[in-house]
Amino acid sequence: MASGRKRRHDLIRVNPAERTVALIGAGFSKGIGIPLQDELLGSLVTEGGQLLSKAIIGRDFDDHLGIEEFFTISDFHEFLERTSSGGSDSRSLIGVIPFKLLEAVHKASDQLRESFLSTVSPLITAVPVWVTLNWDTLLETLFASGGHRFSYFYTHGRTPRSVLKLHGSMDWFKPNARTQQYFQAEGFRPLFGPYRRLRQLTDLNSREPLPEELVSILESAPPAMIAPTHFKQLPDRYLRRIWRDAWSALSWANHLIVVGYSLPDSDVLVRLLLQLSISRRIKYPDRHGSPRVTIVDPDRSGIVETRYRALFPTHNFIRSTVSDIECTVS
Repeated sequence: MASGRKRRHDLIRVNPAERTVALIGAGFSKGIGIPLQDELLGSLVTEGGQLLSKAIIGRDFDDHLGIEEFFTISDFHEFLERTSSGGSDSRSLIGVIPFKLLEAVHKASDQLRESFLSTVSPLITAVPVWVTLNWDTLLETLFASGGHRFSYFYTHGRTPRSVLKLHGSMDWFKPNARTQQYFQAEGFRPLFGPYRRLRQLTDLNSREPLPEELVSILESAPPAMIAPTHFKQLPDRYLRRIWRDAWSALSWANHLIVVGYSLPDSDVLVRLLLQLSISRRIKYPDRHGSPRVTIVDPDRSGIVETRYRALFPTHNFIRSTVSDIECTVS
């Protein structure tokens, strides 16, 4: 296994002849200032002083409560109360997150963005399939900056590339009875099925303010984002197809590159996805051989690598932030 020390010019080596898939978590987007999920929690619980209270968890918020526990407790509280008003369930709570993500991105300096873009551009160009656990639209911005076409489904080839968003996206919306007419407005673009994409939330470089009326509507019609809850559900066939496509892509991969995902114990579905696709093929190689796994994470404690070692006995663990990675194609 790799020692984690940065080797000149060859931290990540991508072979164009291999079938390469990248899996990214919040640590990937952290490079331009997008907060990690648990860092968003502080904003959520102070939003109007209404999103978390002793009525839900029986105690004051503290740093020991993670975002998964927060959403799970909220969902379970709604289940016990049998309410349908959406007063404190994950769907009502998640609507504020896109605005927090957008606010964080706009605070990032242009210099940091340019540095980040130049760092990851070789990886963006070299890898044809991206599986992301993030709600943000950083990948879309990176592809647009490089002039790369992409699909939100698995295309099995290099053109267009695939961006498989397992947890939905901060800019995906489904019209309902209240929003149907508004979602035909100029700012929304058809996506797939009933989904529409809100352009202002897709372009992270945009500084256009959202109309107040739109903000009000989006707060009551939250985006298609899968909440990080233990009750995680895939609401329709389109999101279920994305998960199936991710399984197909990962099962097809000869090289898996994981960037900025700590493989938390609570993320059962993603663990199962990796076990059924990559881990099984490492143990029982098929005619394509055993896939290689490269993991990029700055963790120095050894906890993250221990999790991955249990899943992938053979892997290359690189202790680095995404801003420091280098990619070569050979």
